[in-house]
Amino acid sequence: LLASIAAAVTTGRPLPGNTHPTPTGGVLLLTYEDSLSDTIKPRFAAAGADMRRVFCPEFTQTVGGITSERQPVLPDDIAALQQIIEHRQVRLCIIDPLMAAIGGDGAD
Repeated sequence: LLASIAAAVTTGRPLPGNTHPTPTGGVLLLTYEDSLSDTIKPRFAAAGADMRRVFCPEFTQTVGGITSERQPVLPDDIAALQQIIEHRQVRLCIIDPLMAAIGGDGAD
């Protein structure tokens, strides 16, 4: 379902179950469990999404002098994500699963 909704947003086609065109825009995709290259992107492409409008940002972190990629963490990366949303004209944000994106130890 998410792939179909993303396809509608990136192409302007009607949403599933609707006949009216969808306002076209980008999709910000934050995924924490499935592989982007093996699972998510092929599903979105198969649904007809314009993959040029699907954005899957990764951030870097340096620990002990070693730099590696990391997934965005909420709320820490809100400002950076907001810049992506504005610059890429994002109309849909998908966070899958939401709880994986939330930083901290859960004690707050």
